[in-house]
Amino acid sequence: MASKKEVVGWKTKMMETVHLGNKTGKMAHAMICMNSKPELSKYSQAAPEDGVCDQWVFTGTEIASVLCSNCVQRLMSFGPNRGLIQKED
Repeated sequence: MASKKEVVGWKTKMMETVHLGNKTGKMAHAMICMNSKPELSKYSQAAPEDGVCDQWVFTGTEIASVLCSNCVQRLMSFGPNRGLIQKED
């Protein structure tokens, strides 16, 4: 019998937005990075070396999951073309 894939509900909360280091007084919807639960994340190979990611990302209310910019950068560093860019003479 095949097991059903677990449906994950990522944490969300309302957070005060910041613009250029200053609080704006406005609230926006935020969601925690998928790598807060690496064992359930599609991109667990990009999780921080010390365990789970604790970054929050501002999103729309219709978003199901999000990957923070730090995890995206780690994921891109594993790309197939890494190190193949050559300088022109």
